[in-house]
Amino acid sequence: EVLGAATMLQADLAVMASEGRGFIIDRTVDSKTRFEAGALRVGSDVMAVRALTADNPMQQKAIDRLEPLIDARITVLREIVHGIEAGDAEGALRSARTQRGRALMDQTLDAIEAIKAEEKRLLGQRTVITQYAVAETFTSLILCGVLATASALFALALLVGRRRERKHLGDLHQLNDNLEARVAARTADLAMTEARYRLLAENSSDLIALKSSFAGAHTYVSPASRAMIGYEPEEFMILAANLYVHPDDLGRV
Repeated sequence: EVLGAATMLQADLAVMASEGRGFIIDRTVDSKTRFEAGALRVGSDVMAVRALTADNPMQQKAIDRLEPLIDARITVLREIVHGIEAGDAEGALRSARTQRGRALMDQTLDAIEAIKAEEKRLLGQRTVITQYAVAETFTSLILCGVLATASALFALALLVGRRRERKHLGDLHQLNDNLEARVAARTADLAMTEARYRLLAENSSDLIALKSSFAGAHTYVSPASRAMIGYEPEEFMILAANLYVHPDDLGRV
């Protein structure tokens, strides 16, 4: 259960970060709503992991270290969203381009992996203890070979229980592997989509620019602006449309 909850936390963190970046692009109320809903799911996931590990002081301390990292990551995304809403799109985009958010996400994922590693260690330890307990039981039965049919039936019951336990442990491992595979695939898809559109924009010989409205500021300008009009992307972003569109074309544009 702990491994499953921790894996779900990783998945919801990735989705929340993606929704935050989505707001930078489309700047809609819907994007912001999805981002805030993702932040709430992450908070619920942390509470679930904490409740499941309430009997483990080591894991509780690990969660104490994890929570500030998650809060900081959410704060960075909220600062970008609020900056754009306040009209400081340029400042918000500069903040988004820094490595602060990525560093916080990496530290957060490392902390979650440490929690999962401790649970896997405990799982292996408890499996060994169970195996020893079963072995000792069978040794006692061998030494007490004079036991009657009732003892034989008891041994058979232990065997059946052990078989069920092995199946249960196998199912747990399979569940964890499936969850990790789904999270990895989901994260890879998000990263590939983001990289694909960035690669197209950054390497196109055509000038690609995004504006919130005709009279509004640019939100993105591709590097082709250097070759086509002699402006760096950062310089082009602050230009009003009537400064680079021919007067005869303004109405059509």
